[in-house]
Amino acid sequence: MRLLKTILLFAIALIFIVSCEKNKDAISLTNIYLPLEIGNYWQLDYLTKKEVVGTKKIGDKIYHLIQYQNDTTYYRIENDKVYVIEYEDNESVKFNLSAKVNDTWNYHSYMVKLVSKTDTIIVNDTKFINCFQFFYDVPGLVDEEHSIWLAPNVGFVQEQCGECLHQIKKLDKAKINGQEMDY
Repeated sequence: MRLLKTILLFAIALIFIVSCEKNKDAISLTNIYLPLEIGNYWQLDYLTKKEVVGTKKIGDKIYHLIQYQNDTTYYRIENDKVYVIEYEDNESVKFNLSAKVNDTWNYHSYMVKLVSKTDTIIVNDTKFINCFQFFYDVPGLVDEEHSIWLAPNVGFVQEQCGECLHQIKKLDKAKINGQEMDY
């Protein structure tokens, strides 16, 4: 009788273990640092709104369409990386959130460097902490370098370019997961 109980308990435990599966909807860093829900948008000072307007299947991958000015750029997230197709270029990694500080990679003609994972960006009365800063530079060219900051649970929070009329552009308005915010 005791052996039967032990076997029965073992069988029940085995059923529970086998029936467990990995959560395929686990939140990744990219979902936190670049929320791509349709309807989300970011409006930075002096810039046109960037808005997630839909999705599109290209090959076997699903991309989120972000409209900015008169352009549409295709973003997809996989393994804490944001892959982007813009203009008619091939897919390339624009943001690598699993990179270490000072790691570099190529994004089309740009050399990208993860400068920081701990920047604090202040927009009026709002403080964004643990922002990632990405620096973009085309080796051999002058005046095209720029940086983009991503804030947790917000996304695009600041952009800076060295030779632009308005060098620093901070988040002015955003809609993230249905919640509109003015800064």
